[in-house]
Amino acid sequence: MIEGRDMAVAGTPAASQAADDPKTQIGRLVRQHRDAMGIDQARLAELADLGNKQTVSAIERGERDVKAFELSRIARALHVTMDVLLGIVTPPRVPQVLWRRRDVVAHDARARERLLGRNAQLRERAERYAKLEKWCGVEPSDQLPEFPVDIRNLTYSHVGTLAKKVLAQLDLGGIPAASLEDTLATQFGVKIFYDALGQDGEASAACVRDDDTFGCAVLLNSDEAPVRRAFSLAHELFHLITWSSVAEAWDADVSEDQAEAGITPPWYAQMERCAQSFAAALLVPADRVIPEMERRAQQHAGGVVSRAADHLGPSDYAYIAHVTFRVSTDALLWRLYNLNQLTRDEREHLASHPELSMWAAHVRMRDDGRRGTFPEPYWELIRLAYDRGEAGLSKLAEFAELRDDELYRILSATPRDPDYEASVRESAEAAAV
Repeated sequence: MIEGRDMAVAGTPAASQAADDPKTQIGRLVRQHRDAMGIDQARLAELADLGNKQTVSAIERGERDVKAFELSRIARALHVTMDVLLGIVTPPRVPQVLWRRRDVVAHDARARERLLGRNAQLRERAERYAKLEKWCGVEPSDQLPEFPVDIRNLTYSHVGTLAKKVLAQLDLGGIPAASLEDTLATQFGVKIFYDALGQDGEASAACVRDDDTFGCAVLLNSDEAPVRRAFSLAHELFHLITWSSVAEAWDADVSEDQAEAGITPPWYAQMERCAQSFAAALLVPADRVIPEMERRAQQHAGGVVSRAADHLGPSDYAYIAHVTFRVSTDALLWRLYNLNQLTRDEREHLASHPELSMWAAHVRMRDDGRRGTFPEPYWELIRLAYDRGEAGLSKLAEFAELRDDELYRILSATPRDPDYEASVRESAEAAAV
């Protein structure tokens, strides 16, 4: 979902700024960015370790000098740079963030605060990633394409056609779920991050697109199994490739006041269902899954069959899901139901079958392993930027969300050091906590 409409934190007109003294200007900008994150003064005081909300209140009123270390803490808590809070840099309009989440967030103030904070954090991480790429001279091979759609009248048929186009254009191979993340990251420069959002938490994924600043970025839930994360990534891909169409329709159908209240346009629920349908069509193409079912059914029956589902058992569906397409059994069963290969009763019976549950548990155990916040290429860019002298240790430690000494330990190791990979992994996991 587009979680509200993040305010465009732009500087005030030059004449107004000229009339302000530095303390007043800093106070106004701190308040603007605090409001954009949806937190109160007490929460900012807690995040920035400023003691109490009275300190923040005095700063925002321009009644108190701000020490450099305090401004640094405030900037980090608000996910902006000190230059922004000093009024030296005027940030562009903040891009919106789309979340795949549960409706409880809209009715829970603290959950909404966390979501707005994650919005700012995702944009900040994406901007840092783009800076590292610029410093190191790294550019993606292609820009992720966009496809114009009539978002108000989107149908599953339209989505199926779009999935076929994307599947062909991205050249995802025989197992799309296995190659999707690497293709998006390496060929199209999509910046993919991970955070622990809980097994059944407030949200499971998010994305944002800003071609003028950092391109595309996705946040996935490291607590989910890989088969679920692959589906979430495909879901977010739908939003990224229809970004301009969605933004235009959203701005036309939802006023700023409605957005502030968390009101979504009338077509929002259908858009999310279409994103799910797109993900299923992309990862489990009809022209591959139906022949696979028929092939396995013919093996069991010893010849041509009239209906494949009559000859397949739970283990066949588990194998097709986890090995052939690397998706969850639940995703496969819904896909087959929507392709009229299973009846509703058959789908429900299989979904609750003990054998499929056992397979799912086995896959979770096999694939258990928490992903660090940053992908491996991000760490390599940090190392390259450090070796080239593009940025100092403190700046890169800020980008890595580590202490200076923690990053130095990583950068001091070498690939020949047996502790190198373990050091990177431990630091990545520490950053994810």
